[in-house]
Amino acid sequence: MEDRFAMPEGRGISRLLLLCRLLHLVLPTAPLCAVTLLLAKDGLPFGIAAGLWGLWFILLPLYLAIWRKGFRFRLGTNFLWVQSGVLFRRDRRMPLESIQYLSTFATPLERLLGLRDLVVHAAGGVIWIPGLPEGEGELLYRQLSLRAAGYTGEGERDG
Repeated sequence: MEDRFAMPEGRGISRLLLLCRLLHLVLPTAPLCAVTLLLAKDGLPFGIAAGLWGLWFILLPLYLAIWRKGFRFRLGTNFLWVQSGVLFRRDRRMPLESIQYLSTFATPLERLLGLRDLVVHAAGGVIWIPGLPEGEGELLYRQLSLRAAGYTGEGERDG
């Protein structure tokens, strides 16, 4: 039988979220980096600081690209599965019947780009799914709400 609630297998993080996170991390630090670079000619401590800032701006996009590639989630029949991690992979499964409540949030830049983060709270922990497009986030929110309440998609409740 076809599962009306099936989500795409292995869905990852959108490129818009990657851009958003990059801007969140780079824009606040750019003025500090510029001041450090201007003062770098005045001695070794500022030269070291300028080198560290340069390393930050080189490694940050690489880290975010690896983070994006390593994040996947899937809504199964009885569970929500999330895989994440940069250096170490972490697989988490949350039974849908243990979901206590759901929440969504977005920064002003994410709202401008049409993205939302979904946070799933359960008795055993929290799962965060970042950067969902508005429509997909709303669909996943509704599906998780219905499944957590025991709705099977067949017109009746489990149990």
